[in-house]
Amino acid sequence: MPRHHDSRNLESIGALAEQYRSVLRSALDGARDVALLDFPNYANVGDSLIWLGQLAALRTLGVRIRYIATAESFSWRELNRRLPQHAPILFSGGGNLGDQYPRIQDFRSRVLRESSQRPFVQLPQSIHFRSDFEAAGFFETVRRHSAATLLVRDQESATLATSFGVQALLCPDAAFCLGPIPAPEAVQPQVVLLRTDEETTSRFDSLLAGHHGSAVDWIRVPHPRVHSYLCDLTFVAESRRMFPLVAPFLGLIYSILPRARYAFGKQTLARGEVLVTDRLHGHILATLMGMPNVLLDNNYGKLARFHRDWTSNSPYAFVPREEETLEAVCARAKRAGEARQ
Repeated sequence: MPRHHDSRNLESIGALAEQYRSVLRSALDGARDVALLDFPNYANVGDSLIWLGQLAALRTLGVRIRYIATAESFSWRELNRRLPQHAPILFSGGGNLGDQYPRIQDFRSRVLRESSQRPFVQLPQSIHFRSDFEAAGFFETVRRHSAATLLVRDQESATLATSFGVQALLCPDAAFCLGPIPAPEAVQPQVVLLRTDEETTSRFDSLLAGHHGSAVDWIRVPHPRVHSYLCDLTFVAESRRMFPLVAPFLGLIYSILPRARYAFGKQTLARGEVLVTDRLHGHILATLMGMPNVLLDNNYGKLARFHRDWTSNSPYAFVPREEETLEAVCARAKRAGEARQ
């Protein structure tokens, strides 16, 4: 028997999606053609959810995407050939604005420095800098741009930007633009989805004692082999700069991969009655699926910040209480979920 959404959850998803579109509409200032940069050509399901949400929002707003690129495939020549003069450049949202992911941050800063003749819109990000020096350098680059707009996913990120003289607009995550997602009946009590990357933290080790062995991370669990083949093809094409020959194939791959990763992520979560996660898009995807979820956090408070600003009233989101065991909070989440079926 499929899960059923609580009416309050449906209303919340719809309101967050509409708020995202409203902020984006304002940032685009009437533009009907855009470039969308930083395609997520890697296994993180969360970034594919963001990408698909961005596509859905732009489609609803009647905006055409004329050019898509990764850091490796990006070409000013191609962008300028495809994108009308003065049309804006959009940079994909997520949680990589800062000094924790230097490859993407360097790409973003490069485009900002070299795009002064075009509007630049950074789609909603969680900002985290470990170095004040790096933060000051980035925000100086933003200030020097003639028409840069910065969207952020939480108030703390907006406050940080303001402290460096940059105004940021608060905006929900794009994944809410996917709308409510049907999910099949669970086959096990819970799924534990935990980070194994740079953002992991030991803060919840005592709560998770005895559960790490059953935990999964959707960037580590083997994806269908076809995903790897498609990624490898894009890497080869991008590294050889064979754009005239491979552009049609890249466009097709850029369409297939995010949808395949979304399906994989949904399948991973749907097995459990309750999700336990320190991944923000584990929480968001579970909420879109009407699945009770227990929020932990990453190493700098990203989930707590987002939950406080956007999903604190969700009937499906649960934060462990002080001294509460994992079994207890999961039981609390499960009872609440059953009451809404």
